[in-house]
Amino acid sequence: METQLENQPRLTQRLTRLGSHCFFIGAFAMLGGAMRGFNLLLVLAGLMVGALMMQWRLSRRTLESIDADRFLPNEIFAGQKSHLRYRLKNRSGWLSAWMLRVEDTLESISDGTSASLSVGAPILEPGSEVSLSADAQFKRRGRYRVTKLRVITHFPFSLSTSTITKHKETAIVVYPSILPLVRSWRNKIMNAGSGRSANHNQRGPVQGDFYGLREWKNGDSVRWIHWRTSARVGEPTVRQFEQEKSLSLCVAVDACLRQPSDDESTELAISFGASLCCTDDLIPTDQSTLLCVGSKAQLVSGQINVRPAIRNMLEALADIEAVSTPDWEAALAQLNLQRIPMKQMLVVSVRSFQEFQAEHPTEASKLREWSRRGRFSWVNVKTDLQDWIDTPRDKLQSIDSLESPKQSEQASIHPDATNSPTGQTQPEEVVHGS
Repeated sequence: METQLENQPRLTQRLTRLGSHCFFIGAFAMLGGAMRGFNLLLVLAGLMVGALMMQWRLSRRTLESIDADRFLPNEIFAGQKSHLRYRLKNRSGWLSAWMLRVEDTLESISDGTSASLSVGAPILEPGSEVSLSADAQFKRRGRYRVTKLRVITHFPFSLSTSTITKHKETAIVVYPSILPLVRSWRNKIMNAGSGRSANHNQRGPVQGDFYGLREWKNGDSVRWIHWRTSARVGEPTVRQFEQEKSLSLCVAVDACLRQPSDDESTELAISFGASLCCTDDLIPTDQSTLLCVGSKAQLVSGQINVRPAIRNMLEALADIEAVSTPDWEAALAQLNLQRIPMKQMLVVSVRSFQEFQAEHPTEASKLREWSRRGRFSWVNVKTDLQDWIDTPRDKLQSIDSLESPKQSEQASIHPDATNSPTGQTQPEEVVHGS
């Protein structure tokens, strides 16, 4: 997330409705007092003008002494709340800042829709700083940008609105939503047959060497229970085995969108591919290659448990464009050109392998060659997804609506900060937005 543009701050002031009433009353009193010679009207006009001048000077001086910075999280996933943090610092040595409000604008690069975030600080003492936090939830993957960072105050009499605008444009990549995988997803890939949907559980003895015991977890096989230890400790205890085989996996995401009604299924396919790339159920020797097949083909490879490599894969999935005829010819050409040794291949699609074979017979024959080199799986998210994820299909949150990120109903002080506005907090694991 890199800042692309930053201009000099711009300070503007405009009268509120109360300020406009005060201005017109003062002008009327001044005009009537001058024409009629009523000193009381002139005194009233002087009070009105004085209040307006004090409002203009104090609010301007307050904002001129405020430094505002934005902090963004390293990773943002669609459908999950993300915390955007802001830090305000009062450089003035004698003037407190009151009634401050921070507003931020978020825009979608794809369609230009925008939304605003807002969070406030009641008071900022001289020489102090405060960290604020606002929640944003992005409904859809893709690229966004945060543009105008505004600090607003109505101090002291709410006669005018003073705004200082800082053009800090920062790009945001929103990764696809993550789905919870079943515990046996590795076995499904390891035991996959050629050209079939790998939706069967592992049969036969557990692969690997026994190296310890652990407590029972949902999804464990009854055959793994160590009955003697379970009777001694009074709760189910299972044997744990060391996995001998590591994954050398190629995940191909078929971003096929033949009709608008398939948009939700296509997004689920992309989310499932992202879940395979960043699941926690990995071992250090696992290797992964991601093949994104959409309007253009993109190949990303790396060690599956190395975070920078995972982010590259998630970014590729965030940018993938679904089309009616994905470019499989270029995708397989890139895959053959890289000559990456892989033992397992899993294709995630919204169509069955038979439909794919009818539309792309040449590419389908090349994919069948994986049966001779390793294990090949085809997952149709419309029919097979419930066998791979730990959430029923009907309970999945719909992710087909393209909505702008919404501001939280209540912005809160950063949890590490004190309740006092003078508490200082430096957000952890965030990138500077300025």
